[in-house]
Amino acid sequence: MTRRRVCWMLWLFGAAVLHWFGNNAGTFTVLFASIVVPVLLAALGSFAAGSIRVTFDMPRDGTKNEPFTGVLHVQNAGFFPVQRAVCRVTCTNALTGAGMTRVLPFSLPPKGKTDIRFDLVSSHCGRLTVTTDHLRTGDVFGLFERSIAFHAEHGLWIRPSRFPVNVSLPEQADAIADSDEYSMTQPGYDPSETYAIRAYIPGDPIRSIHWKLSQKADTLLTRELGLPVVRRMLLLLETTILGTDTINADAMDAAAEVFASVSSALCGQGVAHTLGYRDAETGALREWELADEDTLAMATEGFLTSTFTKGGNTVAARFRDAHELCAYAHVVVVAVETPPDLDLLRNGNRVTALVCNGEPAWNGYQPDGTYAFAFSTENYAIELDMLEL
Repeated sequence: MTRRRVCWMLWLFGAAVLHWFGNNAGTFTVLFASIVVPVLLAALGSFAAGSIRVTFDMPRDGTKNEPFTGVLHVQNAGFFPVQRAVCRVTCTNALTGAGMTRVLPFSLPPKGKTDIRFDLVSSHCGRLTVTTDHLRTGDVFGLFERSIAFHAEHGLWIRPSRFPVNVSLPEQADAIADSDEYSMTQPGYDPSETYAIRAYIPGDPIRSIHWKLSQKADTLLTRELGLPVVRRMLLLLETTILGTDTINADAMDAAAEVFASVSSALCGQGVAHTLGYRDAETGALREWELADEDTLAMATEGFLTSTFTKGGNTVAARFRDAHELCAYAHVVVVAVETPPDLDLLRNGNRVTALVCNGEPAWNGYQPDGTYAFAFSTENYAIELDMLEL
C-alpha cells in the first residue's frame, strides 16, 4: 500500500505540474479527477466494510501430504460494492509448531456473496488449527485500507499413518509375568483380583457390579479390578528437546507415527499397556490405560496436541513426579534424541529407547543397562518392522 501511495503522489505531482504549465480545462480535469476519484472510491470502500459477513468451513479430518479444502463464505449485505478485500488464513500444527498462511483476495458487488475455496497441505501429523483473523478492505487502487475485527477458527486432525510392527517380549520378562504382584495405586483389568469396592456410578459396566455386597448394603456397589504390575507395559512419548538447536519437524512426525504404531501393535496382540505423554495444557504427565483400538483413538487425539518444545522436564521426570517408582516390567520411550535420564525409569525392569536419527551402530544394550534402537525419518516403517521390547 505504501508503494501505491507513493506512486499516487508522484502522479498528482505530475498532474499539478501539467496544469501549472498548461493551465486549461483539460489539465484541470485530470488533476481534479486524480484527487477526487481515489478519495471517493476510498469512502465507498469504507462504507462497504461494515456490511461484510464472513464464515468458513473446514473438514474435521485430513490425510498427510494430501490437500484438504476449506471454504470461505463471504457476503456483502450493503448497497456499496466491496472493491478490494483480503482475508488471511493461518494454519498451525499443535504437534510440530509449524505453520502456513494463505492470503485470499476477493471483491463483491452490492448485496452479493461468494464462496472462496482454498487448499492446505500438511506433511506432518498433528492437530491443525485453521484461523482467520486478518480481514482488510479498501479501494480498487489499493490506496486506503480498513481493518475489520473478525476471528474464527476450526480444528482439523491429521492422524498418524500407522505401519505394522511385530512386537515380541523377552523370555525372561515373560517368565516373571506370572507374579501375583498387583498395583496398590491404580485399578486394572484382572478379574481375579479386586482393587477396591466403591459406589456405583452411572455408566459403569453392569458386569462390574458386586451384587452380593450391593444386596447387603442396600445400594449398588461396583468392584474395581486389580492391575498386575509385571504384566504392564509403559509407552512414553518424549516431547522435550534438550540437546539440539533446531527442532526437526520430520523427526517429530516420525516419532509420533512410531509411538502410535507400536501402541496399535500392542493392542492387536492383546497386550494391555499405559500410554504417557506431556499434557499440552497442564504440562503434567497424561496417562491412558490401553487395551483396544477405541481407547487408542482417543489417546491419539491427546498426544497430537502435545507440542515438541525446547527445554523443560523430560517425560521420565514427569513420570517420576507422578509416581514414587516405576512399577512396569517393560518401558518404551519414543524420542527425537537420546533421553538423558532413562535411569529414572529403571527398577529391575527392561527400558527401551526408540530414537529418531540415532546411530544404528549402538542398537542393543547400552552401558546403563537400557536398550536402544535407532530409526530414520525416511525408513522407520522398515527399520522397526520387528521389535523386541
